[in-house]
Amino acid sequence: MPRPSHQRQEVPLPQAPIILVDMDGVLCNTDEAFWDAWEATYPAGPTRSDRDPAIFGSERQLGAHWAAQALEVICSDGFFRSIPPVPGALSALGEMAAAGLQVWVCSTPQPASRTCASDKLAWLRAHLGDGWAERAILTADKGLVIADVLIDDKPFITSVTAPRWQHVVFDASYNQRSTSSFRLHEWTAWRPVVSAALAAARGCRAAPAAASCPAPVTRHW
Repeated sequence: MPRPSHQRQEVPLPQAPIILVDMDGVLCNTDEAFWDAWEATYPAGPTRSDRDPAIFGSERQLGAHWAAQALEVICSDGFFRSIPPVPGALSALGEMAAAGLQVWVCSTPQPASRTCASDKLAWLRAHLGDGWAERAILTADKGLVIADVLIDDKPFITSVTAPRWQHVVFDASYNQRSTSSFRLHEWTAWRPVVSAALAAARGCRAAPAAASCPAPVTRHW
């Protein structure tokens, strides 16, 4: 009888490209939902016209003086369940899946909210169906998720490791300084942008040291 081999076995990766899609600011119009809730909660306070649109995160755009109140609004129970979709996002996900791409939703829950994670799953069920809730990855570190492309509005994504994916920046006022080579201005334009990012991802697998390949960005704990 042959002896079992202790040599490491390589697990074959799926053939279909894997696309990760963020939720807040990409699938969900979190900015609009926050300001609607803020102005309803604090009608005498600052309004969305007072925000700093160059700052990532709606709850941070009013500065330190209003930070506690802003966090309270965004962490209210059910907030992330009631956010409206970004125009074109829902149909684009269906188009990507129909094109043979493996599409997964990848989002970072707000750690101070006790319902954020469950709200996000409920949002996916309500707008896309149960099957999409089962394709959700909720993580604090997206760099640990193996994929070809990540579509995300965050300008700079930190991780404990070098990501395997190419970052497609979903355009917003607060991510204009992003150094990503790929930018998606609206969902109707996803095909050429994702195709270019996939080509770069294939090139990085062939030549990992290439200048266009993601470099490690250290997260400081």
